[in-house]
Amino acid sequence: MKNRLFSILILLLISLPFLNCGLPPSSMEYPLDDPQQGDFHDGTEVSVGKTRIRDIKFSPDGTRFVVATTKGILLYDTQTYDKPNLLKGHNGRAWSVSFSPDGTMLASASTYFTNQLLNVNTGQLIQTIKRWKGSAVSGVLFSPDGNMLASWNSERILHLFNVDTGKRQQTFSGFANRRNRSVAFSPDGRIIAAGCDNIIRLWDVNTGQLIQTIKGHTEEVWSVTFSPDGKTLASGDRDLSIRLWDVNSGQQIKTFSRSVHGQLFGVTFSPDGKIIACHSGYAIILWDVNTGQQLRILSKQMSGYGIHLVEFNPDGRTIASCGSGEVHLWDVNTGQHIKTIISR
Repeated sequence: MKNRLFSILILLLISLPFLNCGLPPSSMEYPLDDPQQGDFHDGTEVSVGKTRIRDIKFSPDGTRFVVATTKGILLYDTQTYDKPNLLKGHNGRAWSVSFSPDGTMLASASTYFTNQLLNVNTGQLIQTIKRWKGSAVSGVLFSPDGNMLASWNSERILHLFNVDTGKRQQTFSGFANRRNRSVAFSPDGRIIAAGCDNIIRLWDVNTGQLIQTIKGHTEEVWSVTFSPDGKTLASGDRDLSIRLWDVNSGQQIKTFSRSVHGQLFGVTFSPDGKIIACHSGYAIILWDVNTGQQLRILSKQMSGYGIHLVEFNPDGRTIASCGSGEVHLWDVNTGQHIKTIISR
């Protein structure tokens, strides 16, 4: 009996190094950088590492970077990414953020059922657009011309508001059982796309008429985005299936195969339209749009839980990722990890 127990113990000790196969790397394997935490330009003390990240965005000129968190909105200078400003004009938790095309305003989705417009330079509140009653605002997005603001909530309704007056201009409904996870404007601002369940819908912004109903995903669509030329729509579902669609015909052009563990959370085109990136929850994956070949996988201590997004700097050289209280920067060309802005 003793010999048998001894043999079992030896077998377990031999097997231990192999038990982690197929799982995300541990913090022992990939130690994180030391980010600036709890240190702000105005002296505000906030424990950044303990908050939850909800959204990230680069400014149109690439000089600023914002992080929407459950404790507010943090604004970074992309030259240093050091000591962010906490924008005090925003009230409550920030669920989503969007820069105006000229970079002077920031729209936010608040816990308090409102959209807020902030002055980027001062952080002060410009206007509050109140529309939602009894349901949190899930997302917010400026139109390419900056005249309209798209806003959507947990009740599967998408609104367009006039930025100057705050009045509602269009309402898009008819979503199925789940809320729309992602909304995107075409670069010319004439089409708005939304993914809900396993269906993508395209509407005419001016008339509110449904243009296309795109079917083909077998799982819930988590992300939609237009190519820079507006001819192609990329979408990703929770099973890590990325598909490219012809905007005019609604026909599927290409599918990018699943290559890592996890679910797909965010999809985006590079500014030149040559690369498509997605966040699997455990890694960032980059594909060549034309060939469909996987270029590289970026991974550094990322958890598979929470909100996961990926965003290109407008210069196309840097990519930012967020998830589970972490924000990372990567070099697009080399795949090297540049910096950890926020860690858990």
